[in-house]
Amino acid sequence: MKEDRVLVDSETFKFLLDAFIRSGKFDTALEILDYMEELGVGLNRSVYDSVIVALVRKDQLFEACNGNDNGNSVVSLLPGSIAINELLIAPRKADMRGEFKQVFDKLRGKKDFELDTCGYNICIHSFRCWGDLSASLILFKQMKEREKSLSFGSFGPDLCTYNSLIHMLCLVGKVKNAFVVWEELKVSGHKRDVSTYRIIIQGCSIAEENKAKQKKSRNKFGVL
Repeated sequence: MKEDRVLVDSETFKFLLDAFIRSGKFDTALEILDYMEELGVGLNRSVYDSVIVALVRKDQLFEACNGNDNGNSVVSLLPGSIAINELLIAPRKADMRGEFKQVFDKLRGKKDFELDTCGYNICIHSFRCWGDLSASLILFKQMKEREKSLSFGSFGPDLCTYNSLIHMLCLVGKVKNAFVVWEELKVSGHKRDVSTYRIIIQGCSIAEENKAKQKKSRNKFGVL
């Protein structure tokens, strides 16, 4: 195309970026940015999302959040859902709680920032793993409110959302609350799976074990 003096547009570069990303050639994908700059092709949101994915998968989360030499960053451009989810899941997998919170707060501060169902699930699961029940429940409430306010899009809770919340509530001993979510799941339209039943059974078992331990401890010290 270059030899034939055919104008290369941003969508062509995006196609190349995504192809290299899928094949795991992240360095090659990022080198395309140099060609884009040389040809004067702008970095639109679609291409920008692919760049973020490449940087994150290359373990360069800081660069993905804070931008490259051209000044493009989360601060200057709001990523799409796929890129947002990549930015969130990377620090979660690496158990980088501080970095996750920084990315989450930076994105949330952007105008028109929205999470899709996958993004909500990543955040709910992350806060659950780090013991922040309150944050998970707030996000769950937001999901349900958005689902009611919108007639389209993928924003409402799905089976993964319910399973994650039931699991967390059981882990902290709030089995009654877990059953409230369980009952809500029954009428949500989502079919419970093996994981759902295993989670609730384990939760009940743990709750009974804790009751037995507490009773044994009270008897040991003569507490009625």
